[in-house]
Amino acid sequence: MSARQVLENQDADDSLFEALDALLDRLADPKSKRSQLWSDAQNLINQIQHPERKGLPNSQIAYSPEELAAAKAAGKYTTSDGYIFDVKDIEKDEGDAYVASHLGHSHWIPKADLSQEERAAAEAYCKEQDLTAKKPAEQAGREGERSAQTGKSQALYESLPGAKRIPLEQLPYNLAYVVDYRDGQFIIPHQDHYHNLALAWFDQGLYQAPVGYSLEDLFATVKYYIEHPAERPSSNDGWGRDSQHGQGRMEEPKEDSQANQAPAEEGEKEADKVEEDNYDKEQEALAQAYGLTLKDFQTRLTTLALRYGVSLESISYQAESKTISLQNSQQEIKTINLLSMEEVS
Repeated sequence: MSARQVLENQDADDSLFEALDALLDRLADPKSKRSQLWSDAQNLINQIQHPERKGLPNSQIAYSPEELAAAKAAGKYTTSDGYIFDVKDIEKDEGDAYVASHLGHSHWIPKADLSQEERAAAEAYCKEQDLTAKKPAEQAGREGERSAQTGKSQALYESLPGAKRIPLEQLPYNLAYVVDYRDGQFIIPHQDHYHNLALAWFDQGLYQAPVGYSLEDLFATVKYYIEHPAERPSSNDGWGRDSQHGQGRMEEPKEDSQANQAPAEEGEKEADKVEEDNYDKEQEALAQAYGLTLKDFQTRLTTLALRYGVSLESISYQAESKTISLQNSQQEIKTINLLSMEEVS
């Protein structure tokens, strides 16, 4: 159904028809600025097809695959969990990257992955909001203040040597897949983007070491695997070494490294395809049961898996009450409303 037909079915205001006509005229003009054209088109799409987004900031929206593709074509930075970069989402300037909020978690966005236009806009916004990264001399002069602000966890991590103290399978919050540490932040690659976990969250009681271990054990183990990347584990969900990390711009992965391997037997291919089709159908059915799009459903699950340090496979579903259940690292059963993303028990 075309946008005009949607407007006609909604008995929309004349101003929306006029905005649509103006947008179509700009689309036909080769001199139109791609990024601004996309922004205006997306705003119109939100008004026509997504009234539920009214009043929501960009950081609280999970965009559809079609919207992500359109944004990427316009030169925008996007991630596979439904995020499209907006300078207003920036929480911190880390020098060579920005920390941006998205649906209850944060993304670590390398500045080199942004377009020239996005970088210029981000620099201007950070300067306006006093978020610009401090120069080395200025940073050194504030060392005492910085130490007081970041708390004990950062000081503890930076004082420890790396050591394997906790088994990999017991590391919570996807910390087994950390690839770097930057100014109080663990950097965790996921598919085509990065998440970050602030050590300050341990000081705030939002995160804890697994039962039977101390924070010293946890931080020493994470540091060991940062320093020994060959020993990091594999992931079925695109974390760490199974993401696109280290392949240049993460949104442009290199060619499949398996291209030169012997082809799989036809029976194996067919079995894999059936299994994949069944999984997709199950996910689509669950998303519908919760009243969500598949993309939004999977984004919310990924956010909760990161927040509680569990695998997606360990989550159980109660669609009738719009909740999911999981067991956190303290062996506590948590029930979360998938629509509000808040614990109900």
